[in-house]
Amino acid sequence: LNRMIEIATDNTITGVFSIWRKIIQTALYKEYIAKDITLMIKPPKSHKMPHFKVNKVTDRETILKMEELCSVHMRSKHDKEIVPLLLEFLYLTGCRICEALALNRSDIKKDTICISKEIGSSLEDKMVIRMCKTELSVREIPLTGGIKEVIDKACSLHNNDTIFSAEDGSF
Repeated sequence: LNRMIEIATDNTITGVFSIWRKIIQTALYKEYIAKDITLMIKPPKSHKMPHFKVNKVTDRETILKMEELCSVHMRSKHDKEIVPLLLEFLYLTGCRICEALALNRSDIKKDTICISKEIGSSLEDKMVIRMCKTELSVREIPLTGGIKEVIDKACSLHNNDTIFSAEDGSF
């Protein structure tokens, strides 16, 4: 635990301190010790800054850049249209790509998108639709105006049941 503090960000110091506090409280409860020494300790603030930088761009600039990259690097007209929509959908919903590629029209309800399956592989099969691995992965995402527009545009590009499919229906 103490080695984790070497990172010295506020989050790691606070996290390690809270774990030590729980250990001490358990020791008090079991009567291994008589006094809670964590009450006397004030966790120090970190002196190091995290090693990441945030590039501030607006949502619209990000989406326009994605569209520009797709128009340059995609070959087929369909791909040039569907891939930016997929990227915008991922950006707006926070879905994983394996979940978005498994979405079909029946997963879109009146007010929500039901995420219950994903694209995956096993030893026998590659790129198959399967149920999500964990219970927490199964969820509903609110269907906001921006997300609905993206889905409607994607569905208008083809007649396949899968929303973000290739022209031939594959993903």
